[in-house]
Formats: sequence, C-alpha cells, structure tokens
Amino acid sequence: MGGGVELSVRLGTLLGQDGKPAELLGWAPVHAEQARAIAAGHGGGSWRYVITDGDGYPIVVGPLRRRPTTSIRGPSRAVVELLVDRAGLLALAGRSDLPDGWPAVIAEMTAGLARAGAPAGDPTARGPRAALRRWIRARDRTCVHPFCRVPARRTDADHSIEYARGGATTDRNLGSACKHDHRLRHDGGWILTQIATGYFLWTSPLGLHYLRQPPKTLHDLPDPITTDDTDSDSDDEDDYRCPSWDQPASMQPEPPPPPRPPRARCGPRR
Repeated sequence: MGGGVELSVRLGTLLGQDGKPAELLGWAPVHAEQARAIAAGHGGGSWRYVITDGDGYPIVVGPLRRRPTTSIRGPSRAVVELLVDRAGLLALAGRSDLPDGWPAVIAEMTAGLARAGAPAGDPTARGPRAALRRWIRARDRTCVHPFCRVPARRTDADHSIEYARGGATTDRNLGSACKHDHRLRHDGGWILTQIATGYFLWTSPLGLHYLRQPPKTLHDLPDPITTDDTDSDSDDEDDYRCPSWDQPASMQPEPPPPPRPPRARCGPRR
C-alpha cells in the first residue's frame, strides 16, 4: 500500500458492523477484511473523513487527527478516507461499546458537523487552500471530464471561469481536472461551463454537449452474499446448479462423431 494509494471505506466497515466492500480509488474494490488490514497498517498516513447527507452527497469534509489504538503508526504515503452519513454518525456518538480508540475518532468527526458546507476560503486567491481543495476532491471524486476516471487527488483545481478573467476561487467555480483534460479545454477547443455547483457541461469542438453530474460519495451498497446453505427447503428445480467448467465431466473429450453411411453406388443394374 505504498506510492500514495488511497483507500475509501465506510466507518461501519472498519468498526466491524458490516462487510461492505471498500475501494482503492483509481484501482479496484477491496473486500472488508482487506480494507480493515490496510487501515490498521497505515495509521501514520493521511486520514480524512467525509460525512454525507441521507442521499450520499458530502456535507462535511475534514482531516482526521485521531486514530484507533489498533492502527500502526509510522511513515506512510497512504490516504485513508472514512465515509459515514450524518444519521449513522450520530447513532455512534456517545456509545461505550466501541473498540479502543474509536470513541475519540467519532467525537472528532461529530464535532465537524458544526462546519457543514463548503469552506469559504479566499475567493481572490490564485489557488484554493487545503480545506477547500479537500472539499472539491471529495465532491468530484474523479476528474470532471465525463470520460475520465483519474482520481481527484491526482488532478488540478481548475477554475471554470479562468482566474485571469476574474474567476473566483470558490467551490462554485472550481473543479477537479487531470493534466490532460485541463489542457484539453485551454488548447484543445473544448468549452467548460459549471452550470451549477458540481455540474459541469463540456462542449466539444464539434458542438456536442456532455453533462457531468456530481457523483455520490456514499453509495447504498448491498450486503455481502452469505454462504449459509442451511435453508434448503426449495424444490429440486430451484436447487439445480449449473456444472462448473472444472468438474471432471466437463474435462472429458467430446465423443467422436458417428461414422458416415456408405455412399450409394450409381450405375446400370445387372
């Protein structure tokens, strides 16, 4: 887990309350056990939290200074992002049955609710400060070009209305753009308009329009599939399982085709 890899995981998953998968941003999903192991081994990395509303969109983003006591401290370039919705966080606040170190982590996150919303920053500054940049990246998740999936942490904070033309350094005028797509709008003939906060309308040189809407930060993922086979009251037809390709029967060679019938001889009868 080196090289600045970023783990995005639910708070409930790290607490062992569910088995929902996490994600290595820009790479692939990881199962819950692996996510817990990664987080526990990188307590010295950069941690942040994202609190969402009931629909999964961020309302608070902040750095997390506390760590659970089970995490290993030390040099690390890893980023660990904890996700939780407001209702779920408030349900955890004040509980005494949480693992060691977690009450302090949850208390720090709960205190962040007082700072809900995008950080104001300095609209006249050339670039956003750390708090606003962190908010933009959590909101956009990836580069805001509709066909790009570069993680937001590897993008530039791009002014929708250029700073040189009076564009303000605010969440309403900033978006995450990778190096390629940042140049695409300046040198490639594309036009970018942020029609509402987090909604980016791209117009190609051919006049085609592509709208990129803000993605959810916290998705309503299904529970993992269980392997409990105790409920076997279904009919035989429901219990049918398609044979696997590696079963012995499927590895046997196909039987040879039947011999062709002899050709009829043509000619005068004798």
